[in-house]
Amino acid sequence: MGVMRWIKKSIKAYLAHKYYIRAHGEMRTDAIYSINRAVKLEPDKSRIPEYLELKGQIQKGIGREDESRATFEEALLYIKQHPQFCSGPSFKVLLHRIEKELEASSFSA
Repeated sequence: MGVMRWIKKSIKAYLAHKYYIRAHGEMRTDAIYSINRAVKLEPDKSRIPEYLELKGQIQKGIGREDESRATFEEALLYIKQHPQFCSGPSFKVLLHRIEKELEASSFSA
């Protein structure tokens, strides 16, 4: 699967998740799905530990006392604060698209 196809699938998964959130009033991240796809498609295998570190942080709730997953906004903020996670071009495109979707949903909510 090409990178652009993966990005489109990730965005579709995110959008489907966003509408689920609106309907059920629950905020969970599908960033784990995106990271798992990135690990499978990453041509530079030396970057895989970075993705796994990010996945671990999201699963831990990024410093939360309760052990629930991080929200998508928290994951996005964490990624932005750690530039090593944004160095891949496909990840940058995906994050930019998701930021736009989050922005659009905040105006419509």
